[in-house]
Amino acid sequence: MGYARRAVFVPMPWVDCWEELNASLAERCDRYKKRHIRGMDLSVAELFEAERKLLLPLPVMPYEAALVKTLKVDHFSTIGIDGNRYSVPVEHAGRHVTAKLSAFRLEVSYRGEKIASHSRCFEKKRTIYELGHYIPLLEKKPRSVNNAAPVVELEVPPQLRELAARSEDPDRVMVRILKLCAEHGIHRVAEAARRGQALSLDALRLALWEEDGGKVGKDLTTQDVRVETVDLSSYDRLLEKAKS
Repeated sequence: MGYARRAVFVPMPWVDCWEELNASLAERCDRYKKRHIRGMDLSVAELFEAERKLLLPLPVMPYEAALVKTLKVDHFSTIGIDGNRYSVPVEHAGRHVTAKLSAFRLEVSYRGEKIASHSRCFEKKRTIYELGHYIPLLEKKPRSVNNAAPVVELEVPPQLRELAARSEDPDRVMVRILKLCAEHGIHRVAEAARRGQALSLDALRLALWEEDGGKVGKDLTTQDVRVETVDLSSYDRLLEKAKS
């Protein structure tokens, strides 16, 4: 490991993503396999093939390279791990959950059931929210929607705020718009509102429904509608009896 670190990561390589770094590392390893160590007649690749026969077999279950911790969810419905905080659904506030932090993701489970998943943040002292975790609480307390930290960090586009402001109950409508954002993604909802010039929440829902393949009016027809003729003679007999 020490040799690989000095040979590959000194000086520190500059890459745009992990995939590029891994590709560069694999290329350097392929070049290194062709080298001959001083005092050896065989190449590194040939020496490894000879050593491979003496190695123990790999375990049946692959080793999971992850940090696993049992953590308590705070009253903000977040857990802290590796210098950052991550949200979980609000109904788990106060409970102890299992957090599994791998190289790129954080998986959170409660009693064996996965309840949250986040991309790992490599910065420090950050709080990573998922809007959908807080929708049930906002539905109960809609007046807090504009000051809720997950909403403030989300930076709701102005066309969505204007849509909510035109309604009779802006706070409650904003919560419903945010629920659509949690289900469809904020950029898609904002684009649907802009493109369709939605004047109401129902119009916005309709625009998203049509994008998902919904049809309006195309299948409506009267060809297959059959109306049975009603026999009104019984009413005539009643009238005759009444006259007599």
